[in-house]
Amino acid sequence: MLQLPDLRISDNAQLILSAAACLGVVGVIARAYRPKSESNLPLLPSPPTWRLGGHFLPHRHVLSPSLTIAGWIDEYGPLITIRSRLEKIVIIGRYKAALDIMENQGN
Repeated sequence: MLQLPDLRISDNAQLILSAAACLGVVGVIARAYRPKSESNLPLLPSPPTWRLGGHFLPHRHVLSPSLTIAGWIDEYGPLITIRSRLEKIVIIGRYKAALDIMENQGN
């Protein structure tokens, strides 16, 4: 049977490693809860989200993601924002809203 050497870690090194691990966890949590928008403009309506992962759309065999997004559009309006990890995605859910945006902001 293979015998691994017994690696002893001093109490001081163990304390430093524990502190580094705790700081890493605190850093990840702080990054997840910091304000996401750098500008002062308000964001569009959005369904509730998971802080670390964004919006999780269901798998295809459970329920179609397009039906989930259609439900959000019915609930929150024709313009919604969803987040996928670090990306923000703006969805224009109605033809009239898309046409109005292109006519008014297209110039």
